[in-house]
Amino acid sequence: IHAHYRIGVNLTESLPESFFLVSLGEKPTAVGDYVAFEWRRNAFYSPQWTFVKRVAGVAGQKITIEDPIVFIDGRAVGYAKPFSKKGVALEAIHAGVIPAGYIYAEAPHPDSLDSRYQVTGLIEYDRVVGKAYAIY
Repeated sequence: IHAHYRIGVNLTESLPESFFLVSLGEKPTAVGDYVAFEWRRNAFYSPQWTFVKRVAGVAGQKITIEDPIVFIDGRAVGYAKPFSKKGVALEAIHAGVIPAGYIYAEAPHPDSLDSRYQVTGLIEYDRVVGKAYAIY
């Protein structure tokens, strides 16, 4: 079982669910799917951490920003705060079209560190660990 699945635990309030079954190698393909991905940046979290978020945008969709709200194809997906809860400066993602091989990952919590910020950015498919399914 460990070769194909992993249990994901959400340690923050970013998503309403706390436990996920991650199907390794399965790629989320639709807005609303949950995605588990590797954190590869050096800010905020260790690079080896795995994050679970919801897919809010896929290739070909347009990201626009009306300060400080981020939109995908005209649908609001998050408020880009200027600072984290710990006072670290944050920069919103740039406007543009989501390119092939990338997804926009988000969580509904206002303090979620997700694709609305440059530090997270769009998620490349090579960082996707698998598709996540909410358990509880």
